Amino acid sequence: MPSRAWLVSGVIAALLVVGLVNSHRTVRIERNAPGPGVSRFAPSAAELGCLSTAALVRPDGLISLDYPGQDPRTVASWHCSDPAGRHPSLAQLLRGAPGEPYQPLRTLVPLQSSLSVIGLALHRGALTMTVVTPSGGGPGDWAWLGNAWELRFTIGGTGALDASTVRLVGVPCTLDDLVVSASTPWPGSDPTARRVASAQLRFINTSSADCVLSGYPRLTAFSDELTYPAIHTMHGSFGGIFSDTDPPIVLLSPRAPATAVVESSAAALNATAFIAPGCPAAARISVGLPDDGGAVTIAFPIAVCGLEVHPVTFQLFEPTG
Repeated sequence: MPSRAWLVSGVIAALLVVGLVNSHRTVRIERNAPGPGVSRFAPSAAELGCLSTAALVRPDGLISLDYPGQDPRTVASWHCSDPAGRHPSLAQLLRGAPGEPYQPLRTLVPLQSSLSVIGLALHRGALTMTVVTPSGGGPGDWAWLGNAWELRFTIGGTGALDASTVRLVGVPCTLDDLVVSASTPWPGSDPTARRVASAQLRFINTSSADCVLSGYPRLTAFSDELTYPAIHTMHGSFGGIFSDTDPPIVLLSPRAPATAVVESSAAALNATAFIAPGCPAAARISVGLPDDGGAVTIAFPIAVCGLEVHPVTFQLFEPTG
């Protein structure tokens, strides 16, 4: 686990290089279209630190800054993903007009700072950028379960961005911060059934501060003396992450829930979320956080054939009555 001093230094490094000017390579970006605009004209995977042929470039966000009599400015951030996971972000300030070439002006968050950008916002004449530090690993094994920071840039009258403040806005979630439960929220499901083939884990932040969750819960099902560890998959028949290639980074507010879907292959084979004939059933499950050594045990009768758990996300299904 890196020291707090190392984590803070990564954030400070991002601010110190705000004056660095990028190369004059020209890119074109569609304004007010964060998804297509950023992804279509993003840097290459190699420029973002991914050398694998399986790497993909993903957008973190895009915000346009307009000034009377001045060329518009755009702040855009990207990261790449490969089999090693989500790599650090590259956030840049760009100059140009809609439909014309955009020129990189400055690097706001360089790759070398090892930060992952998870939010961009404009508020009271300032740009705020929410970033998360890695909890460990590095090239070849990234894990984004560190602290969350807010970087604030004051916007000058000519569109210049001046680094002003760095504020800690979240720490890694621990089991002491969360209430963990399991439910069968799917329409038509019967929570009193002898065994179910799909479930939703819910993690509610009971602390007074935001905390960071990312990755796959550690889940094992138990039946008598047998144990059935769940494998990690991005999605399945009853949920998960379909729109991205790596687990999201969740900044969980107090009293807010995050979720993760658990499902058995019996769900897909029988086209039902709650009846799993012919498949062994576990009486309870053990749930741990991705980067926490502890676990909680929940009485929950789930089928264990091909047991899978999907990443933590904000997606939420309300329990059926």
